[in-house]
Amino acid sequence: MISKFLHLLKQPYPLNIEFSKSFWGILVTSIFIPLFLIVFQPFGLHENTSSGKTWILLSYGPLTFTFLCFNFYGLTKLFPRIFDEEKWLVWKESAWILWLVFMGGLLCISYHYITPLRTASFPELFTALLQGFFVAMIPETLYVLSTYNAFLKNRIRQAEKVNQGLRDQSALQEKQQLTLASETGKDVIEIELSELLFIQSIDNYSNIVKQENDSLKKMLLRSSLKKLEDQIHTPHIMRCHRSFIVNLAKVQAVNGNARGYKLFLRNVPTPIPVARDSSKAVLDALTELSGNQPEYSRRSA
Repeated sequence: MISKFLHLLKQPYPLNIEFSKSFWGILVTSIFIPLFLIVFQPFGLHENTSSGKTWILLSYGPLTFTFLCFNFYGLTKLFPRIFDEEKWLVWKESAWILWLVFMGGLLCISYHYITPLRTASFPELFTALLQGFFVAMIPETLYVLSTYNAFLKNRIRQAEKVNQGLRDQSALQEKQQLTLASETGKDVIEIELSELLFIQSIDNYSNIVKQENDSLKKMLLRSSLKKLEDQIHTPHIMRCHRSFIVNLAKVQAVNGNARGYKLFLRNVPTPIPVARDSSKAVLDALTELSGNQPEYSRRSA
C-alpha cells in the first residue's frame, strides 16, 4: 500500500502555474479572503471593536494578491529549474499547494499580530497555523491524487480513441518533397515527406530525422525550429512541442498520462512529447488521419 502511494507521488502531473492563466484565480482569492473575514469575522474578530477594523480586514486583499503574484510570477522566474513542466510530478504539485497554504497563513498571522485586531499572542497564532496546516495535508493530498486520476483517465480515453482508428498514411505522401533551408539560406535539405519522421531542436541547430530503409538517418541544419516551421506548409507535419516538429502520418500509437501525450513513431525508440497547448491540434490532426484522407494528400493523388 505504501509503495503504491509512493509510486503515485512520482507520477507526472500537469503544471498549472502560468501567471497569465492564474491571474483571475489570484484576483478572486484576493477578493474572497477579506470579504470572508468581514462577513464571518472568525478567530474572535467579532468581539474586537477597534476603529478602522473594516479597513484593516480589507487590507488582507492586497496582501494576499501581492503574496500570490510573487509566488506565481516571481518564484517561477527565480527558480525555473524547479518549475519545469516536463519534470513536474504529483508530489511537487502537493508540495506547491502546501507551500502556498503554510506561507500564506504565516504571512497573514504575522500581519494580524502587528495590527490592533490581534486576538492572541504570536506563538498561539503559529500553533493554530500548524494545526490547520497538518489538518489540511490529508484533504489536499486527496485532492491532488483525485485530479491526477481525472487527468490520467481523460488522457488515456482520448489516446485510445485516436489509436482505434490510427492507420498508416505515409504512402499518401510519397510524391511530395519538402525543402528546408538554413537561416542563412546557404544550406538546403530536400527530403521526401514519406521519409520524414521528426525534427528536433538542438541548441542552434535542428536535427532532421528520416527513415531510410530500416534505419534512421539524421541531418543537422543550422536553423531554429521556428524558422523551419515557417517553411512547412503541410497540414500534418506540425509543431507538437517546443523542441519537436513531427510527421503525424508516421505515428503508430498515442499514449497519455496526467501531464499530456506522447507519440510513438515507427522505428523510433524514444516517444515524441506533445505540449499541452498543442494537444488538441495534434489529436484533431491524428483523428483526421485515422478517419479521413487529408486535404493535401487528395491534391497530390
